[in-house]
Amino acid sequence: MKALGALSQLCEAAGPMWVAAIAVAFFTMMCESAGPVVEPGEEKAKPGPLRLTSLIFSLFTPILLFVHAYWAVALLEQAGPPDGPLALVLLALRSLTLVALYVLMLALILAPGALAALLRTLSKPLARALYAAAPMLTIASFAFAVFATQRNVASAIDLITYRLSPP
Repeated sequence: MKALGALSQLCEAAGPMWVAAIAVAFFTMMCESAGPVVEPGEEKAKPGPLRLTSLIFSLFTPILLFVHAYWAVALLEQAGPPDGPLALVLLALRSLTLVALYVLMLALILAPGALAALLRTLSKPLARALYAAAPMLTIASFAFAVFATQRNVASAIDLITYRLSPP
């Protein structure tokens, strides 16, 4: 029960746009993972420029979502901006809400691959169609994640650069 309360608190702190961005990122990662399995003796197709661009965006989307939620929880737990990077580390060690965030982000990264493998075994044509749409979906997912997380991510970057810059 505590875990569900922590997850609910996380979703409340991060906001509905973040929850929607998590859902979109999850679906997009599943589409990326639904690619065809290379058979023995078959050459793997080289990715084009659009797929390479989407792969770069797909690396940054979970990072944006994590930083946004982490910052939202840090502000909620401390009722104000944290005093610096050390305060953020100490907060991470004592907050059940942040543990829920870590588990959710781990699930966001690992679960789509497992679901895509299941999808490949059940319906190869659907898996190929989702994989073909993945680059455009990934770019759209990244744009939505930037929109949903811009305020908290910018605040976190400002704090880190302010604290780490010499006086």
